[in-house]
Amino acid sequence: MLCKTCTRYPRHYEEYENLREISLSLSCPEAAELILGSDEKVTFLSECRETPEEEYKDFDFFLFTKLQEIRDYLYEVIQNRELSVEIRMALILAVMHDLQNRIDRKHLYAVDELLERYRRPVFLNTAKRKFADYTGQGVERRLQLRKMWNRLYRLEVLKPAWTEFLKKQENRLYRELSQEEYEEARAEFTSYYKEKDYEYEQLLMYFVFTYFCGAVYDGDAFSKVKLAVVSTMLIRELDMAVWLENGKQFTFEDQIEVSHSYAREVEHSDPNLEAMEHMMAEEEIFTLEKLLAGILG
Repeated sequence: MLCKTCTRYPRHYEEYENLREISLSLSCPEAAELILGSDEKVTFLSECRETPEEEYKDFDFFLFTKLQEIRDYLYEVIQNRELSVEIRMALILAVMHDLQNRIDRKHLYAVDELLERYRRPVFLNTAKRKFADYTGQGVERRLQLRKMWNRLYRLEVLKPAWTEFLKKQENRLYRELSQEEYEEARAEFTSYYKEKDYEYEQLLMYFVFTYFCGAVYDGDAFSKVKLAVVSTMLIRELDMAVWLENGKQFTFEDQIEVSHSYAREVEHSDPNLEAMEHMMAEEEIFTLEKLLAGILG
């Protein structure tokens, strides 16, 4: 008899008081094709059903409602295609850094006012000016990405071929290429894949939808957003490495292979997810400043 996880897969369930959220798991190639294969903005379906009541001890319903409101704002930013993917990632990190302080201090009453302020054009303009301090730092950007990449080697390995793949592509990007060659490749890949930027938007939406509201159980919403951004950044680096390996060609099938392989290794192991969140919360390379350097440099 199959366990519940196997009978449900590739559906992914997150359970909250009076709410169950269902998504598809990126680790399944067929699901990954559905998640990444559309350039339409993600929308969500909802329905109400009568089910037996379940008790969730110490469930903070007020915090949960605020997390839902924050998540709706994150969706707005992630799906704002007038902004580059880099600016969108930087924005959701900066906003969550600010909001996490309110969560930590139990100042949830301030969330509505803050979200209203974040939605004003003046906030975006101010944020862009501050982000300019992090641009033009290509050496720092590459260094931060390589450090993030190396954290993947700390995780439990589900398929040995994954480690071999990581090492081969790390060598390609960070050893074989000089800094100048890396910057040229990055610029060329960005231009080459510009029309498919929506795939990275869909990845951000996937990770935020799946994990963000789980902060109701540990209070650490910022690390959930870091996980979404770092995962998207690393998948994009892997994409560029495979593009180079394939003679500067990169197909949708390549994207499915990279994305589902990453998700399988990170998401199919509870210890790996816990390790990733711990690193996001505790390690210096995942502070806001280091992440912004890795995104915008």
